Amino acid sequence: ACEDDDNDVKIQNGDFQPKSEAVILYEGSYGQNNSDLSEFHKGVISADVYYQANGKYLGDTGNDILEVGDSYYIAVNGSNSVVKIDEDTYKEQARQVVNQPRYLASDGKYLYVSTYESKVLKLSLADLSVVAEAKTGAYTEGLAIEGDYLLAANSGWGGGNTVSVINLKSFETVQEIEVPYNPTSLMATGKGTILVKTTAYTADYSSAVSTISSIDVKSQFAVSTVAEASHMTLSADGNYVYFANCMPNYTAYTYQTSFFKYDLGKKEVSKDPVFANDSISTMLSGISLYLFSVNPKNGEIFIGTSDYLTNSALYVTDKKGNSWVRYSDAGGVNASKALFD
Repeated sequence: ACEDDDNDVKIQNGDFQPKSEAVILYEGSYGQNNSDLSEFHKGVISADVYYQANGKYLGDTGNDILEVGDSYYIAVNGSNSVVKIDEDTYKEQARQVVNQPRYLASDGKYLYVSTYESKVLKLSLADLSVVAEAKTGAYTEGLAIEGDYLLAANSGWGGGNTVSVINLKSFETVQEIEVPYNPTSLMATGKGTILVKTTAYTADYSSAVSTISSIDVKSQFAVSTVAEASHMTLSADGNYVYFANCMPNYTAYTYQTSFFKYDLGKKEVSKDPVFANDSISTMLSGISLYLFSVNPKNGEIFIGTSDYLTNSALYVTDKKGNSWVRYSDAGGVNASKALFD
């Protein structure tokens, strides 16, 4: 595929025009080597911007993206690579072989990469050379930093129930926290806690229930249950977590998706909805949710869908959830992450 400013057929209510500037990572189809980036600029989506700049795709299954300084860092799981690119030109600056990289984190000094080899790597931001590694549990997934600690979720391919605590100064694992089984995603709240998503499947794998727990770093890593949800993102002001709960029925290929706010100060579900316009919640109630991000600068909400076969659709709402725009094509298959300028 090539850049195409006409691929983003829009449907909208009212005269809302998104003001966000963003880059969107899409995983592509597994085994097809077609993971890439799209650029969201002045309400228009341009696909395959990495391909346009480098004459090749990122690789197979771009799993995570992070911005540090003037560069984007991308974990390309299926291609066993971590890639560094220029944020303006999308030109590749460095590429490091890492077996099965999953997720990324950074403290501004180093890049941290989780892997399926029971370890987290510490890489140089400059050239992606390996500086150190810390031993973790099996099938390590999400990463998050709070204070002097890097936390790593050990999914165990569904059989794990720990989060490793890595001391950033010594870069050694100093503790294992017990959580519900199958932890995959971590998110720092900026208020001394880290949220962890765990997922339990039914015996026949026809459905799944995801739970969010809170790890209080300042209280000896105490764990408490927060809510049932499959996706989470911070509000623009940092005072709320926006949760989405996408409950699949894999037999009927249907989904029930709902959205709600969690007040980090009161530590309770807010009575205020994510979307002031109820019709938005109704419109999104049957989607297969894959991307869920809030622009921290203007509060616009980005929501991406996936059927794992065709290019994702993208919904963008205003900060309060009154108006929306739907783009029929977010650029590629399985759009999963959005970073905002």
